[in-house]
Amino acid sequence: MAAATRHRRQSPLLRQLLLALALLATLFMPLIAAHGVDDQTCHLHVQETTLTLGNHTYNRLMFRGQGPAWSQQQAVAPAAEEGGVMNMMVINMDRNETFNVVYHNHLAVPTLIHAHGQMPPAFLDGVPYLSSLALLPGAQTMSLYHEHGLVAGTFFAHAHYGMQHGQGLAVPLIVKTATPASFPQAAEIEQAADLTVFLEDVGPYIHGEPEVRGEDAVMAHLRAAWAEVADNFDYGACPTAAMHAHVQYEHHLANGLPLDRAAQYNIDAGRSVRLRLINGAGSTNYKVDFGGLQGRVVAVDGQLVVEGGIPPNQPQRLVEVLSVWVGVAQRIDILLEIPRAEGISYMIEAIAEGAMGPTRPRSGVILLVEEQPIDTAQLSLTTNRLPGMMDMSLEMRLTSFEFLAAPLDADSLGTFEMNLTGTHGINSVNRRSWTMPPVADQFCPNPDPLLVVEGETYCVFIQNFDSHAHSIHLHGHPFRVVDVDGTPINGALRDTIMLPGGCWKAKICFLANNPGAWAFHCHMMFHMALGMMTTVEYQSNWTQYHKYRTCTGPLADTTSPSPSPSPAPNGGGNSVDSRVFAFGVVAALCIGMFIMYFVLRIQTQMGGSGGGILNGHGGSSSGSGGGIIGKALGRKQGSRYALVGSDRDNLMEEETEF
Repeated sequence: MAAATRHRRQSPLLRQLLLALALLATLFMPLIAAHGVDDQTCHLHVQETTLTLGNHTYNRLMFRGQGPAWSQQQAVAPAAEEGGVMNMMVINMDRNETFNVVYHNHLAVPTLIHAHGQMPPAFLDGVPYLSSLALLPGAQTMSLYHEHGLVAGTFFAHAHYGMQHGQGLAVPLIVKTATPASFPQAAEIEQAADLTVFLEDVGPYIHGEPEVRGEDAVMAHLRAAWAEVADNFDYGACPTAAMHAHVQYEHHLANGLPLDRAAQYNIDAGRSVRLRLINGAGSTNYKVDFGGLQGRVVAVDGQLVVEGGIPPNQPQRLVEVLSVWVGVAQRIDILLEIPRAEGISYMIEAIAEGAMGPTRPRSGVILLVEEQPIDTAQLSLTTNRLPGMMDMSLEMRLTSFEFLAAPLDADSLGTFEMNLTGTHGINSVNRRSWTMPPVADQFCPNPDPLLVVEGETYCVFIQNFDSHAHSIHLHGHPFRVVDVDGTPINGALRDTIMLPGGCWKAKICFLANNPGAWAFHCHMMFHMALGMMTTVEYQSNWTQYHKYRTCTGPLADTTSPSPSPSPAPNGGGNSVDSRVFAFGVVAALCIGMFIMYFVLRIQTQMGGSGGGILNGHGGSSSGSGGGIIGKALGRKQGSRYALVGSDRDNLMEEETEF
């Protein structure tokens, strides 16, 4: 009897502990599921803004960020409130910094964000209706990049929905790690100052017809121009390269500013600078001049490079340059040698591509070598130094530092042909167009993908039958440039290659080691929107994709989710994420209720009367005190938690409304 009495006296504490566990499970499991990441999470809020340039105010889009990866590059002039701060994301892998991103859509239309040049699994790639559903208005989604590894180097994140990238929804993404000790001038690179220059174009219009301006008007013009020639178009002709881009831009920016308000940065005399050039423009290639400074190419598209033609067993060296071309969506890292002389300024000048004058637009930043800021208001937005048209001369001088041995095509299973045909992006990949929403009113899977087998190496022979240049980007796979215009090379590792107009050709090779459906397209905004896109897809997934390979019905409005060709898209539609959120909440409640049931059953068998943690007074189920559970639920009433699920096997990553 004494033992039984002691047991009853101790049971209220045990019951209270178990009930407390039930309380925590019930209240906080959805929250833990939604925010189950460490303090390295970066939140990117997609929202509208305006930008005034000259006499015109443009409606633009932007990222507003928070979190440890969100960084700001501050100029000494102009002041921060006048645009002297450039937002960016910076991750240092050597400090074990991870990279998780929660994207929040504050727009009235869908969006989806692609980390350009990173190689995550397909469900994180950020291509709407292909790798995932679009992120709907008022929704959020989490991308756990750290689980799959990051590629170190210079990259950028941008919207992959409609024209949003060209409307300003892009931000630099810099992933830092130590330079290999065997890389040429590694010590100097490690000690160099780090400066990012992000190039953009604003205000599209048609060359020779400046009254045709704005995304919608330009799109309509390009469609009409194609309709006039479509019936008699000669797909096999090799036209002369154009002397100008068909789509021009009213304004050109470097780090968000025009040249007459250029960002100015202090540089120490005698200290080298690692200049990270990112072409984030919608359609413009730039020739970047270093103002007389000696430069050496460190990396392209985030990948280390050295001068080609040097045997692997010989000391390697960097390619020396005084200026470089950087094509749309390409990146190039330059090691600039800064003289020891003080009181000097240098302009890093980006001139828009074009061989027709009398002038060309330009942008740039100013390097101040222990010098006071200069008056940039007097700097002209144009120059009479015509840069001409981009070529591939630098491409032929580069080789990948990672792969100094034989070209990758030695073990190739096969070569695909990718002819860039048609014009303005229409009928432009092997005489076909493949458009996606919102340009298309419904999603249809690509009828002509490049089918590959996992683990094999493939090459793609690309020839540009258009008079205009095309910037070709492959998602999910770095590729090796092994031939330029008929000349075999042991070239750079890239994710974007520029093919000048006039029948330039190149051969690239890649290892098929990242299963899924991957976009392969021209990165020039209007070309991609009008259908200059195909896909690389894995045969191992083909039977799974087969039942999804039909078109959806018309998208009645911009918030209607569409099925993905993947067996399980990574979310975006409210109908999908609400199911996942509901499942999480129900699961948490069931666990909590099961624990409560188990404890109450013990209490019933014991005949105890404690139970105060549940009710507030004695064992009464209707006590007046309200209890801890009642008070806690009262405080939480009306709150909602975002639940983000991650299921690699099903290629799922869902988002919920917030």
